[in-house]
Amino acid sequence: MYIYLEIRSLISNIVVYTVLAGALLEQAELLLDKGIHPIRIADGFELAAQCAVKHLEKIADSFPVNSDNLEPLIQTAMTALGSKM
Repeated sequence: MYIYLEIRSLISNIVVYTVLAGALLEQAELLLDKGIHPIRIADGFELAAQCAVKHLEKIADSFPVNSDNLEPLIQTAMTALGSKM
């Protein structure tokens, strides 16, 4: 059962990445049709990724872990994995 859940999760992630890559390629094609150089498009995607990472770092919650009390970490993992079953 565990392997099935892992495979299901992996396939779900592959689908998400494939859809995202397809959307980026679709937008890149529109920019190419406007005569924008491919390197400029790639640089723009890289800049957008950097901006996204900075924003995620700003809004992320910290989760301090006490090595003497791992119960909150275990509960968080169980909650996250509960949606995968």
